[in-house]
Amino acid sequence: MNRAAKARLTTYLTGAAGFAGLALAGFGLAEFDHATGMIDIAPFNVYALVAAIPGALATVVASLALVKGWGK
Repeated sequence: MNRAAKARLTTYLTGAAGFAGLALAGFGLAEFDHATGMIDIAPFNVYALVAAIPGALATVVASLALVKGWGK
């Protein structure tokens, strides 16, 4: 990976992090402090998050399998 590709990747990742922070603030899951630039994430239940991940992941993989025609 050359220097231009690394710079482009850094720009993309910074944009993705900014979008994630904006989405969290939009859903009320975080607060953004304009003075310091810090994002404070609201408390959440880790057990509920871990329980929800397999269902969401299964939906994505099942949709991908249907589109790709896996299992034929």
